[in-house]
Amino acid sequence: MDQQLSIVINVKNGENTIARCLLALHRFKDIVVFDNYSTDKTLEIAAQYPNVKIIQHEFCGMGKVRNLAAAYAKNDWILFIDCDEVMHPDLVSAVLATKFECGNIYLMNRHNYFANLFINSSSWENDWIKRLYNRNEVRFVENQVHDSFEVNGQDRKSTRLNYS
Repeated sequence: MDQQLSIVINVKNGENTIARCLLALHRFKDIVVFDNYSTDKTLEIAAQYPNVKIIQHEFCGMGKVRNLAAAYAKNDWILFIDCDEVMHPDLVSAVLATKFECGNIYLMNRHNYFANLFINSSSWENDWIKRLYNRNEVRFVENQVHDSFEVNGQDRKSTRLNYS
């Protein structure tokens, strides 16, 4: 399928996690690493991946940074992930197989790990998070912390991307 999706990753000093994150995304053609002036080896590591474009900009609030980063993507459909997140291969396949529909915001089931141990108890539960959207229809509220979407006009349908 011809990919009409860009991956956007915000990072600062992510040298311990960025390689695993980017390796899991090798099937995607357009990845924007939006770096908030890392002082470690994050940029050196990210530069090794041919599908990665590196942009540097100071941090100016979570929502504003996410919107700025999305502007550098080649495609209108944007998937945001954090530099310490690793997409499961089945989720990558599900995303690549999805025919994106206008009016949708896509949710992904986040599985939480600590010290490589799966967390499935306490208040730190696995959750469905909104991560894939069309930047012509949706943008982030420009909050300092805690991302949330603001939509242009009509209601948006939240669609779960299921995978094994």
